[in-house]
Order: sequence, then C-alpha cells, then structure tokens
Amino acid sequence: MAQENTALVSLSGRDTFHNGKSKCSTVWFVIFPWIIPVTIIVIFSLIVISILLVVRVSQSPSHRIDCYPDAVSTFSNYSKEACLKRNCLFDEKATMNTIQCYLKPNCGYRLLSKKQTGAGLRLKLTRNSAIESLFSEPIDNVILDVEYYTNDILRFKLYDQNKPRYEVPIPLSVPLDHVSSPQYEFRYSSNTLPDNLFSFMIKRRSTQTILFDTSLGGLVLNNQFLQIVTRLHSSHIYGFGENNHDILKHNVYERKTWGIFARDQGTNWGSNTNHYSAHPFYVVMEQTSKSDERPSGNMHGVLLLNSNAMDYSFDSIPSLTVRTIGGILDFFVFLGPSPEQVIQQYTWLIGRPLLPPYWSLGFQLSRWGYSNLTHMQTVLERNRNANVPFDVQYADIDYMDARKDFTIDPVNFRGLNEYFLKLNRDGIRTMIILDPTMIDDTKTYAPTVEGIQEDVFIRSDQTNTLMKGACWPGNVFIPDFFTNRTQMWWTRWIQNFRQKNLTFDGLWIDMNEPALFDTNELIPWNSLETGSNHTLKCTQNSFDDPPYRTKAVFRFDQNANRSARLSDHTLCMSVRQGELNKYRHYDVHNLYGWSETRATWNALRSTIEKRSLILSRSTFVGSGQWSSHWFGDNSATWHEMKRSLISMVEFNWFGIPLNGADICGFNEIPTEEMCIRYCIVELLNKFHTFFLLDGYNSVLSIRFHESIVATNNSNKILLLGLNLLWIQLGAFYPFSRIHSSNKQFEQDPASWSQPAVSIMISVLRIRYNLLPYYYTLFYKAHTQGSTIIRPLFHEYPTDKTALDIYLQFLIGSHIMIVPVTDKGARQVRAYIPSSHWYDYYTGALIQAKQQFITLDAPLETIPILLRGGTIVPTQGYASNTKISRTKPFELIIVLNANGEAEGDLFYDDGESLSTIDSRKYYYAIFKWSSANRLFSMDIIANNYTSMSTLILGSLVIYGWNEIPTKLIVDNQNTYSVTKSFRQFIRIETLSLPMAESHRITWEKRL
Repeated sequence: MAQENTALVSLSGRDTFHNGKSKCSTVWFVIFPWIIPVTIIVIFSLIVISILLVVRVSQSPSHRIDCYPDAVSTFSNYSKEACLKRNCLFDEKATMNTIQCYLKPNCGYRLLSKKQTGAGLRLKLTRNSAIESLFSEPIDNVILDVEYYTNDILRFKLYDQNKPRYEVPIPLSVPLDHVSSPQYEFRYSSNTLPDNLFSFMIKRRSTQTILFDTSLGGLVLNNQFLQIVTRLHSSHIYGFGENNHDILKHNVYERKTWGIFARDQGTNWGSNTNHYSAHPFYVVMEQTSKSDERPSGNMHGVLLLNSNAMDYSFDSIPSLTVRTIGGILDFFVFLGPSPEQVIQQYTWLIGRPLLPPYWSLGFQLSRWGYSNLTHMQTVLERNRNANVPFDVQYADIDYMDARKDFTIDPVNFRGLNEYFLKLNRDGIRTMIILDPTMIDDTKTYAPTVEGIQEDVFIRSDQTNTLMKGACWPGNVFIPDFFTNRTQMWWTRWIQNFRQKNLTFDGLWIDMNEPALFDTNELIPWNSLETGSNHTLKCTQNSFDDPPYRTKAVFRFDQNANRSARLSDHTLCMSVRQGELNKYRHYDVHNLYGWSETRATWNALRSTIEKRSLILSRSTFVGSGQWSSHWFGDNSATWHEMKRSLISMVEFNWFGIPLNGADICGFNEIPTEEMCIRYCIVELLNKFHTFFLLDGYNSVLSIRFHESIVATNNSNKILLLGLNLLWIQLGAFYPFSRIHSSNKQFEQDPASWSQPAVSIMISVLRIRYNLLPYYYTLFYKAHTQGSTIIRPLFHEYPTDKTALDIYLQFLIGSHIMIVPVTDKGARQVRAYIPSSHWYDYYTGALIQAKQQFITLDAPLETIPILLRGGTIVPTQGYASNTKISRTKPFELIIVLNANGEAEGDLFYDDGESLSTIDSRKYYYAIFKWSSANRLFSMDIIANNYTSMSTLILGSLVIYGWNEIPTKLIVDNQNTYSVTKSFRQFIRIETLSLPMAESHRITWEKRL
C-alpha cells in the first residue's frame, strides 16, 4: 500500500527506511537462512510487479485517461500512429464507448523532497523520465506549493522549478497570517507501486471526505500542455463557464468535454460550445454514501486560476480532467461547508460583487436597429404611454457615425444629447455602447490619431507594426488595456465625450473578447458595407497553432474547410501586451474583457462620480466587482430560454449576480410549432378570458377577440406566446432588459396588442414591487458575497431531488419562481422541497412537502411561491424607480409552521459611491411572532436622510390563522383587521414613519 502523509500533522517519521543487518558465522548459514528467503522474496516480488505492470499497462477501460480528446475533429489526423506519436497506448479492440488512445499509467512525477514553510508545505517533484511526454518541452522539475490560505481556503499550485512562467495578474485578497483551525487536510503518497509516482488528496477534516484526489494519475506538465485529473467525491458537480449548458448539473456519465476560451460566439452557436467569458470555477455537492448518492449537505468549490485556453472533461468514475495550454496550475479549494458559504468564500477571494445603482434594477429597453432618433423616441414614448414601467434606454451602434466610438451620427441621431438630457429629467437613465477597437483612420479620427501618438494599440510581434483587424467600422486597431497609457487615453475619451457630446449614465462594452471579423479568412463578412476586404491573418506559430488546441477550438473544425485556430474571430495569440511587453496575448486573451472593464470602471468613477452601470460581454474571474453581464446573442427559442435559467445561476456562482439574457431573444423569430399553442389556438378562441394582477391584488378581466388575429402581422402572432412568457421570466432576471437584433419587426412590450401589453405590465409591476427586496439582496452580495438567484439545493442541501432542479429557482432564500418553459404548457410541474410554501397570488398554503405538484399557469400568470419564515420588503410600483422610490413600503409577512417570520431592508440614495463605507444608509430588521403576539421593526442604521419622508403603508400576512379584531401600534393607535376572499390578511393605511422603530401587538381573539 502506498505510504500516506498528512501535511497538517507531524512531518517526522516519513519515508524512512529500516536497514536490518545480520551477522553470519558460517557460509552455510549465509546461504540457506538468508540468501534463499531473500531470493524467494525477490522472485515473488518480481512476479507481483510484473502482474501489476501488465494490469496497469492494459488498464481497465473505465479508468483510462484520454490521450487524444481532439480525435473527434476531422482535422486532428487521428490514427494509431498519431496516438503512438503522443507516446500513448492504443487499443485496437476498443469499443465505441471506450477510450482507444490513452495515457500510460506510469506517466507522472516522483517526490524528491519536502519541507514545511511558514504558510504550509513545499514539495519538489521530478518527472518520470522513463516515459516520454505527450508533447514537446516537458517540465521535468516541478514545485508543488501548498498554502493554508484561510481556515476555509486551501491553495496549491504546480509550477516549473527552473523557469518562471506566466501567472494570472489579477488582485486577490491576501491570505491570513496564521491559520489556526483549518477545515482541510492535505495528504500525499510518495511511493505508489510500481513506479513510485506521486499523488495527493485534500480532505474535509470534520468528515474525512476526499475533495480532490489525483490518485488516478494523469498529471502532465509541458510548456504548452498542462493536465491534472481528480476523482470527484460525487457526481453532483456544477459550474465552469461560459458554456451553453443544457442542464445545471453536469452529467458525468456522458463523458463530455467542454472548452473555455472567450470568443464572439453566441449561446445559439450549436451545442457543447464556449462563449464570451472564462470562469474555471466549479462546485460539488458532497454525498453521504456512494450507494444512493444522497447529499450530505456539504458543498465545496474549486477555482483553477488560469487564463489560458483550456477544456474540462468528465468520466463516470466519477472524475474530472482539466487541460490548459499555458501558465501554471494554481488551484484554490473552498470548504464552505454550506453552498452559500462556498460562494461567500470565493467572492471574498476574487472581489465582492458591486452594489449596483438602484435604477439598474429597473426594466430596460434596447434594440439594435433604431433607424434614427425619431424611431427611438417612438418606441420609448409608446411604452411610456402604455404605462410600461422602465428605467433605462439604450443606444446600440446605430447612434454612431459610421459605427465609430465617440461619435454621433449627425443626420440620423442629431439632437440625441438633448433628448437624453430630457429623459434624465424624467427619471429615465441612458446607456450607450462602446466597442474597444478603433478605426484605421490616422488623419481625421482623433481617438486613433492620439492613440498612435500615445502608443496604446497592440503591435505585431513579428514586424512591430500596428496589428489591424476587421470589425464594425472596417479596418480597426486594438487597444491594450494592460498599459497605464491606454487606460489614461480611454478615461480621457470617455470623459470628454460625456462632457462635450453625449450624456449617459452607464456604458455597455461589447465585442471585448476581443472580437474581430473573420480573422484568418479571405475577406470579412461585412466587406460590402465597409468597402474593405482586409482581414487579420495570423502567421503559423506555436501560439496561434499550439500542439493541443483545446475543445474551445477543435469543436469548430466542422464549421470550416480547415483546422480551426485559436485566433479565429479574434486577435493573433503571438502578440505582446502590457508594460514592457510583459505578456503574450496567448496568456491574457481571456483577460481582455476584464482589463477593459477595470479601465472603464475607473473612467466612469472619475467622470460621473456616482454609481454607474457597466454591462460587459466578456468577463473573467473577479469581473463582478465592476460589471454586470448579459449572456450575449441568443435566439428566440424555448431552448434558449431554458439555457438562460442555467446561466443565471452559474454567473451568481461566478460572482456576477447582476446578469440576464436578452428577453425574447436577440435573433430569429419563434417557429410556428413553438408558438402555435399560445398564439394561434389561444388567439382564435374568441372568448378566452385572462385574469391579471393589476397593482397589488385587484383583478382585471381581459378578452381576446378574433380582431387581434386580423389586425396583427403574422410574424407578431408567432412571436407573441414566447414574448409574453419570456417577459414573465425576464421580469425576474437580476438584470432585466429586452433587446433584439435589427429585425424588421419590433418586440418591445408596447408593440404588442393591448391584452398582451396588460399581461406584460402586470408582471413588470411585480418586479418593481420587489425592488427593495432585490436591492437588499445585492447589499448582502456586496458585503457578504451571497447569491441573488440560487438553485433550490442552496437552501435544501440534503434534498437529493433538489440537486437536479433547474427550471425553477429562488430569489434569495424565500421567493420561488416556476416559469413556463415549454410550448403549449398551461400548467407547470413544481418541486416543493419543504412545508409552508404559499401561493403569492392567493395566499393559499401549498399542501406538499418533498414532492412534485402541478401548478396552474395560464398565459397571464407566472407561478410565484413564498416560503414561510420570511418578511419581504416591497414598495409601490411606478413608471420608473425615481418615482417608485417615493411610494409607501409594504411588508409581505409569510409565517412558518411556528407562526414566525423575519426579514430586513437595506436602503440608501441608490447612487452614491461610498454609502456603505460612510454608513450613509438605512438598515432595518423586521420580526413577527404569533406566539408572542408581536411584530417588531428595529432600525439598526438610519443615516439616509430621505428615509424620513417615507412610510410603511401596509402589511400583508400569509398563514395567520388566529386573526384578532384589532392591532395596537406603538401602544397608541388601533387598527381593524379584515380578511379578504383571498387567504392572506391585509392591513392598510398604517402610515408609519420608516425612520422610526415600531411595535405592533394584538390580543388573542376570544
């Protein structure tokens, strides 16, 4: 058995050898008593070793490590000869579900030495040189540093002992000086038979659960190929991104490989693809036993801090293989143990999510394809006239002169600045788009002229000339945001443009992977529009054409008549970036959006001097401390709607909770098959009646008539069903924006029939009611690292069924949304994980626990459930948040089985930069106890002066069965209590000052 060592216990007595000596008196004694037994032992050992070698070389098909994951590509030249050339084993009898080309079992590293350090442990390893490596330039001598980062975070990294290598240059929270009570143990094996290969594992100290285990082998470290394999404690693994995952929990039994590499590829680019962002972070729900996979309630998370192109694969063991093509293997393990604690620890390390401006939580209007300012005004005014609540109007590249940054179309968008100023006075905020690339106009376009003078653009590695690609305006140069000079240039242009040309409240930074059109192709797709046939063509080199391209690249071989390259759709990998050309784009490509986001954040802080909003398409680890994220180009399909639910949860894990999809889809028109159930059958039903919530609880009856069909464009009819349902879902995205491509038809809410508009307004008003609750959650995300949107298992971590639920989600811990995501559905199947959930609309107690139920979901209703034990702060809706923030508050009190509930409210001016640091905010705690017949409202912080103008207008109580005839408020005023036909109690006209603490009591009804 392998010798096992635990780094957190005494290191003495390890790897010692007992040397016995025998004194022999005669030759006869030496021959028989000593040599013969030893000879027998040696022969037996050789037989055992030979058997083990045969077993290991043949290796069970279920334990093989894939040597040729790119074999699926038609351009990989896969064959037996190619497999053997990678120094791997080839099984000619392998079945379709068996890995045919696999790693030699004795490929790996041996332990040379070990020593304790002030922060943990340092191990020196050397490669088993008897085995040739997969690719050239193997790293023979490796350091494994184990760092006890905090009590809950363990860091380990593997790197070249002899040669410095690139490491990700993002800021992290510093480790503790002293770790007194670590939750983890680090153990390693140093003499695994037959080749004395090194492996290690990380355990949860309290349960001895193994969280990371490299005993399967597969550790390969080359200059441009780094691989590590770990057993997974359970198959309940989630995370990694940005990918178009079709389920939340990975199916390890499918043995899929996914790529991670930031590229201009929409979520609708087929299946099993990578997209705009890079987040190599995953979480695992631990289990009690392997027999039934029942979760223990504990979760751990793992970050690979590496920004190179990579891919990850699963196997049914279960196991995880991660391959990256540069940098080092720098891992952090987060011990939790609860799901929320894992994300809190992760965001503590990488940077807490931003506290967004309050207005950014309102509904937002956008489209690519405003033909002119009049068109934009028409769309905005029809939504305002229809009483659609919204807070933000966007300007896509339409507003630019020839699609150039820092310009305004002098013909089509003349007067845009004056219009934006007017919108601001009316409480509407504005966002404009900026792309990072600058047109190749070295004579008249000032941003480029000054940029060249200040050396802000990336240059060719071979010729030192400016690297030029193709994008929206034509030929473009690419800024390097890793240099201080570029950041200063960017800040200056943002400041000048806002001060002199166009006011705006936030920036939408797009195309920042960076995206270039048709790199390595003959001409760009928009050549007829720009008049230029130029594309960037990258030379053949080891950076643009590495020995292993990763799934992020070879996945797209099938889309072209050539081998796909890392630089396709983007910049050449070989170019240098940073001060003194410190980095290669090959290493920092996935950080391009991150670097632009940070520069934009600093520019806006100095320009606006208030909280602003940055909406970035490309993100990396830590981007959430500066920006929000939308999921990019999607399609108007049911499938894409479902994918948005998965991405919404994943980006909460990634530390970017202000996220959402383009509501109703950016591209395409829904098919007739998808929408016929809602749009043809329902619209043709003359007398179909819909009921919608108008305001808090009044009921409005609406009838659809045949005239709707007669007067609407057929495309609009097809789109209506999905549009209604997607808006119902999108109203609860943390970032809620309707956006579309330059389609011929409109899809903003007010463009639809009046009955449809009424339904959309209904659900948007619910969103606006809930904004104080959302804002309080964002406060906790910003200060504690908690999630906004979370899966059910975050709150029910021992519930096995909850592990697979992803088509319903939680807002915070106590509001459940169960959207309709299937065509033709008028009911939804919902899992109820515990007792005391209530129907939001009726107040009815859901009579179920740990079981699936069917909920009615007519077209005008999205099922919303409230969990007992919470007090949800709400505020009256209005046309925008400037007005809604003046409305009375209402508390929704939802009682648990014990008749208790509690909640809280954070509130400030919604825009100042330092309200938390300066404590210029309001924070209150609410508690209800039926047993004590007491409701309390206690003010913890009251430094937001405008809170004195606001009142608590009403209470709504769910689950209150013993209803008194009157309430006594602050020992003075009494209020009567009545019960409506719904199953909740409403107490109105309280008019209690929000700036004061209050007590409400009552006597038990006789």
